[in-house]
Amino acid sequence: MAPRIAVVALAVLASLAAPPAAAAQDGADWPEGSAMHTAHLMAARRDVADTGLQAAHEALLAQVKSGGLDHMGTRLPVALQEAHVAWLAYRAPSCELFGAATGAGGMWPTVQALECENEVTEQRLRAVRDALACILALPVGERAAMQGECLFALAPRLPSSGA
Repeated sequence: MAPRIAVVALAVLASLAAPPAAAAQDGADWPEGSAMHTAHLMAARRDVADTGLQAAHEALLAQVKSGGLDHMGTRLPVALQEAHVAWLAYRAPSCELFGAATGAGGMWPTVQALECENEVTEQRLRAVRDALACILALPVGERAAMQGECLFALAPRLPSSGA
């Protein structure tokens, strides 16, 4: 019975030490300009950008799927979805590297990493929206054959071969 009481006591202490959920989420309990306050603002901005990116990606994927599959079959929509998942997986550790490389102290590397995530997410959002606009600007009868060209901006850039 004693271990159960200890667990309950720890849970009560943890709940007393934890800030209210709303304050913890918006950073209002930290001084303005502090790393923690700034990190909360950056995380909120990233969440908004993530929501926009997901919506834009889903619209693009739906358009690619509905554009009439050409000789590539389902390869193009599958590749688009896999590239999106891989990009999301790449973003956080790459930006963490950026934040850590700044050499800042305390929570500031986290702030830098979140700012990086915001910047690259907003860039990616623009690229996804541009790709969708490009496809929608194509004549309906030519979308299936030409939509791949609109998606090149979402793919890695290869160095020219010089040939």
